[in-house]
Amino acid sequence: MSGKAGSNPPYHSRPAAADRKAAASGSWRAVLGDRAFTGFCVTHMAFTLASASKFSVLPLVVRDLLHGPQWIAGTAITVGTVVVVTAQRPIVTLLAGRSRTAGLIGSAVLFSLCFALLIPLEAVSLPVATVLILVTSLGFSIAETLFGPTATAAAAAAAPPGAEGRASSIFQLSWGLPVALAPGLLAVLLSASNALTWSILALTCASAVPALLVLRKKLPAALREPSPPVAA
Repeated sequence: MSGKAGSNPPYHSRPAAADRKAAASGSWRAVLGDRAFTGFCVTHMAFTLASASKFSVLPLVVRDLLHGPQWIAGTAITVGTVVVVTAQRPIVTLLAGRSRTAGLIGSAVLFSLCFALLIPLEAVSLPVATVLILVTSLGFSIAETLFGPTATAAAAAAAPPGAEGRASSIFQLSWGLPVALAPGLLAVLLSASNALTWSILALTCASAVPALLVLRKKLPAALREPSPPVAA
């Protein structure tokens, strides 16, 4: 007698069970309908745009705006590459056990500051501009090592259950789309103004900070403290 009454789950548990079933279906609708995850991917595009922009138009800036020798751009790219290769593991180790939000915000702030340093390139002498370019190449590379593995781990943790494969595809799109668009976009911006180009990039990266603070509340398992170690 009592068995029949106890065989049905409480009414209030049914919506949660339905939500879990929808998420586990692995459909594109389940992934795209997860506003927190898609919001994270959109925010991540600010980082990938910054990463793709850091050196993609630097030779043009040196040649067309500064009328300087191309060794400046070559040296900046080399320095940046060496920093990424050598600093990746120490920085990932430093981030282990800390909030992923903190690592991503640190990267966004560093990107923003570096882009801001490039705003006055045309207003300063070539030696000063050269120093700014080399300093920012170092900062860009550190910012990249901060956000790359951290964002990848956060996206994996934030993926809707049962739809991890499709969620990964959406996240990879947030990598590929800015990389594909960056050269053309920056060329158009540079044709208008050097200061405008770097100002827009600085503001884009800065906008990631409040976005991450909001997402931290919606994706606590992916962005809260303490964060699981990120593999190097």
